[in-house]
Amino acid sequence: KELSGFITACKIYLSLKMAGRLQGDQITWILSYVQGGAAESWKENIMEMIENGEDKAPSVTEELFDNADEESTAVGKLRLIEQGNKSAEEHVQEFKRIARDSGYEGRALIEEFKRSLSGRIRKALMESENPPTTIRSWYDRSMKLDRQWR
Repeated sequence: KELSGFITACKIYLSLKMAGRLQGDQITWILSYVQGGAAESWKENIMEMIENGEDKAPSVTEELFDNADEESTAVGKLRLIEQGNKSAEEHVQEFKRIARDSGYEGRALIEEFKRSLSGRIRKALMESENPPTTIRSWYDRSMKLDRQWR
């Protein structure tokens, strides 16, 4: 709800005060008002894409809003996903698919993955002699452990 309200307010302001301005100026103005939490990470990702001249960087405000909504949806899904009765392999594939659009990486991604695992697998890996330290090692070792137990 907050996101859609923010998007609506931005669209109104842009149409009233920034009509005819360059799209890049409009995008920069919008990003200057994005602050705090997951929104801050999203803003940093977008700014980095723009600064690096990446093909996926939004070039018009509509792309910026599409990206925000897509990322916000993926973050919500990522926070809700659980392994449940699925094999670890199925779970890892689904988690990777959702994570790709979330903007999460590093420690935040690992923590979401750990949370999403079945308690038994999570506990075994966290209490192992050498717990996984990268997202790839969490994926690989959770699948290996699950295969051994099935």
